[in-house]
Amino acid sequence: MRTADDPPRTPTVFTALGLSWLGLAIHNWADLGAQVLPGPETVAPTAVYLLLAAAWMTPARRPAAGLMLVWGWLNLIGGGLLSVLPIPLWPFQPEQTLHHYAFHVIYTALQIPLVITLHVYLRRSSTSPTSSPRTRNASPSSTPRSETGSCDN
Repeated sequence: MRTADDPPRTPTVFTALGLSWLGLAIHNWADLGAQVLPGPETVAPTAVYLLLAAAWMTPARRPAAGLMLVWGWLNLIGGGLLSVLPIPLWPFQPEQTLHHYAFHVIYTALQIPLVITLHVYLRRSSTSPTSSPRTRNASPSSTPRSETGSCDN
């Protein structure tokens, strides 16, 4: 049985991370054309995804999960929602067509599994008691033992 502070399984996180990347790639391909796939608009974020995946494989999973969550929110809010709006802040004028909006819906929707998976993990691990496995498995009526494992009887 998994405890509340156990991270989600690696295949689950990698699937969510892959879907998030796929949303970006589909958007870039549909919006900017196939020539942009090997360009910096796709390669730089892909490098971030790969670094985040590598970080997940280290003992620093909780900080990696936090970074992945920030990356997911950045893509969801910044890339999926705000970048489609004609805001004077942008150095570009976003296309205001149904076709463009449809790909932003796909981009946004594919960020949701990553955000939910990591939000649930981080929320559970921050609210669970920070006890060691030894104290977590010990019953309240168990007799304390010394470091060598012998009883004081």
